[in-house]
Amino acid sequence: MTREGYLTKAVAKEMSLNLTSVNAKTIEHAKVINYRLNCGEGMAMAKSIMINELRAKMRQGTAHFWYVKMNKVLDVYFPEIREAWGTLSPNLMKAKVQGDGKEGERTNTLRYWDIEKGGFRSLRIENLLRVE
Repeated sequence: MTREGYLTKAVAKEMSLNLTSVNAKTIEHAKVINYRLNCGEGMAMAKSIMINELRAKMRQGTAHFWYVKMNKVLDVYFPEIREAWGTLSPNLMKAKVQGDGKEGERTNTLRYWDIEKGGFRSLRIENLLRVE
């Protein structure tokens, strides 16, 4: 068994998750998160799975979540915790979106339609804190 396979099964068992929610992209995201945060494989996999859950919730309707946004002031970055209500549902976005409204494919970010701001926003996958 590969290291990724063992890690996937161990995390899924610990979190009582269905293994079908873990795929190659989940493992890829976990590697990126672990590299950027140096948080350990278990935490990286948990964050990666949380990204999958957020994406699934937003495709079905609206999701409530929190993440860290880095603001730049005079060449210095300051972290801010943002609370957001977002969606990826074409039915909820179609009145406001030009084009097809589909999520752009960027490896290490999650783009979503911000319900409150009325526009697309994105977050870095490692900065997701909580999904409600």
